[in-house]
Amino acid sequence: MLQMLNQSAEHDEYSTAQSHSLPAYATRHDTLLSLGRQHYVPVNNERTNDLQQFDKIDTDLPWNYKILETDDEKEDDNNHNQEIQELNELILSQQLRELSTNTTHNEEVLMKDMKIEIEKIPNFLTKHDNSFKQMLYQAQLLIKSTNTATAIDIKQLREIAIIIYKIMIIQTYHVLWTVYLKSGRGELIISSETVPIWPKDIISFLKVNNTTNSHEIYLNFVNQHLHALDSQLNICKTELNTKVNNICGYSIMVQKIIETYIEKHIQSFRSKTEHQIELIHYDYHIRKLKLEYIQHNSNQYQ
Repeated sequence: MLQMLNQSAEHDEYSTAQSHSLPAYATRHDTLLSLGRQHYVPVNNERTNDLQQFDKIDTDLPWNYKILETDDEKEDDNNHNQEIQELNELILSQQLRELSTNTTHNEEVLMKDMKIEIEKIPNFLTKHDNSFKQMLYQAQLLIKSTNTATAIDIKQLREIAIIIYKIMIIQTYHVLWTVYLKSGRGELIISSETVPIWPKDIISFLKVNNTTNSHEIYLNFVNQHLHALDSQLNICKTELNTKVNNICGYSIMVQKIIETYIEKHIQSFRSKTEHQIELIHYDYHIRKLKLEYIQHNSNQYQ
């Protein structure tokens, strides 16, 4: 799934990460290991800022901007959207093939795990789940209340819910991989000295033998994943925009109902990611102190 761009350039200063937001949930600061509680003091709340990237997903889609379209215009739009989708799928497929020739077994396992998490349709989004059906019915009633002439199929709302779920999962991964990048670039803690420290997760994924070029390899690896997540996210957003604009009466309030339902059911996944981010900050802080200690002792004996 994760279609990696074959480029080693840095991820545009991870600026895109700042524009990707996630549904909000309360951060918990009690997930740090008790061993390091009294020693771990994040500088300028960088760790908290990373966790606060879990914001609401974008809801500024141009709802129902197609006004008084003719049948020919609608057909042209549908054909155009289909062509764009087919082109995107072709490009992403090519990216995946190019990347697969250069990945290790661990990388393939990682991509497979992420693909499964993004592409799977969880039980709470199936038509057999009663709470899901109730939520869709509630959304359907809200649409009909604003436009009585609208004939809305529950199947359309279910497809929208699945896309929103994918967007939330992708955005969650994006926050995590942005933290990986910031750690490896030495930007996890804002200080006068930049200390690049790649997280243990990245090191274990790649198992680089050439220590001379290890930084570039790690950097390229993380950037590829971030670019792939960006591509997948843009595809999902385009698909979501197309589907909601085909439903007259779809509104932010309707999407809020769907979002709230999904947020409730992916809390476990997000809590796991939040915990990973907490530990990355903790590990970075400890390893940075060790490097400073070694450097200090080395200077004393010179």
